[in-house]
Amino acid sequence: MTTDTLLYYPNKNKYTFAGPTQFIKDSTLLFCSKGTYSADMNLLELFGGAQMLAPKRYIAADSLYYSLNSEDGTLHGNATVADSSEGFVLRSDFIDYKKSPVFVDAFSPVFYEQSMEEDTIYAKGDTLVIRSSLDTSKTVHLFGQTSFFSEDFQGISPHFLFGEAEEELVLYPSPTLWSGNSEFGADSTVLKLVNNELDSLYMLANVTIATKTKDSLYFDQTTGNILKGNFDENSMKSVRIDGNAQALLHNVSDDGAMEGSNKSSCSWMKITFHEDAVEKIKMARDVEANYIPNKSSSPEWLPGCQTIFDQRPHKTSLLAPIVSDPE
Repeated sequence: MTTDTLLYYPNKNKYTFAGPTQFIKDSTLLFCSKGTYSADMNLLELFGGAQMLAPKRYIAADSLYYSLNSEDGTLHGNATVADSSEGFVLRSDFIDYKKSPVFVDAFSPVFYEQSMEEDTIYAKGDTLVIRSSLDTSKTVHLFGQTSFFSEDFQGISPHFLFGEAEEELVLYPSPTLWSGNSEFGADSTVLKLVNNELDSLYMLANVTIATKTKDSLYFDQTTGNILKGNFDENSMKSVRIDGNAQALLHNVSDDGAMEGSNKSSCSWMKITFHEDAVEKIKMARDVEANYIPNKSSSPEWLPGCQTIFDQRPHKTSLLAPIVSDPE
């Protein structure tokens, strides 16, 4: 240990230090402005901007209470935990953290980053809970009006629940998702990954899809009860919608003028996408269709399809504010 001022209490085997302090214990390196170290319990109480560097971990906070024996503790104020072995970075005002098995409680607001092979999911919420099971796979539950961003998919939802073992992201209730030029809504949604890449999408009850037309002035719309979608190279390739499926498609001329719309309903339909636009729609059973010439400049909407693209999360809004190091 190197510090400006050091007091030792032999009866308690406890050290108190003040001033810029560097503390080395085995493979762990710590920095702070003041604090205490209880040698018998291997317990640290660090203040004035604490930092801890250990193999595959970085921990920082305004104040830190940490047990070197059990490798757990609480972080208070401008808290950060970066765990490269688990592939996550977490920032919050308060974090209760245990290295193994992974245990995390963090509160308001919480900024979370999770590495996913060649991509990273950035998420924000009010509360974060992480638990790991005996096979070391973890469950991440972020809730309280959460939002998330990845290169290929973005969304907002009251609950964000990711099961690492199942590679499933569950969003509920009534989440909204965006991919390319499309917005998706439903009562609940499950995103399935395979080898950390988007594989399939399941949406249940009150399903809506709105996709920008090539002029970006109108939205092709689809509604139904159940949706199953498939991805290819992290891009949406097709969806099947079952149960009172309805569609409203716009005919846009080469010069960008809207000529009319096709309104249809059926038992189920399959939509194929190409370059983030609707390429083909197949309808089956009890098909009804009508062509409506364009007579109004006001857009028409199927129930529930009005878009909220202005609420689409961006990466910059999900990054924790940069906090200056304490002087």
